[in-house]
Amino acid sequence: GQNNNPFNYSFPLVFSTKGQAITVSSALLSAVASGLVIIFILLSQSKLNGAYHRIIFLMSILDLITSLSMAISTVPMPRDIRSVYPFVGGVYETEATCEAQAFIILWGSVMTVGTISVLNLYYAFTIWYGMQEDRF
Repeated sequence: GQNNNPFNYSFPLVFSTKGQAITVSSALLSAVASGLVIIFILLSQSKLNGAYHRIIFLMSILDLITSLSMAISTVPMPRDIRSVYPFVGGVYETEATCEAQAFIILWGSVMTVGTISVLNLYYAFTIWYGMQEDRF
């Protein structure tokens, strides 16, 4: 017979306490690391004067925002989500907060990838083509 149980998933780790702990701890670690990069850049002698520091600074800001959004995990999910998914974490909010969290994670991730692409261009132009940093 066909199993119509909505809680029969192939990857139960996603919905478990362990899965939530992995998500939250890795997101917090990423946020702390990005925060430290931001602090180090702002405390450096050159601060945001060079193109490299500006690119890394922007990438760290975007990662910090995205990571903090991921760190709150299931909290912004609507209260009735457990009728669809068996998340073990706390769910306290509404569809709007869940959608806002999803937007922030998606937007931040796309923008971070875009910033990494700019960093790749920076390396290509400065290393391969010998372009001076102040011209980038």
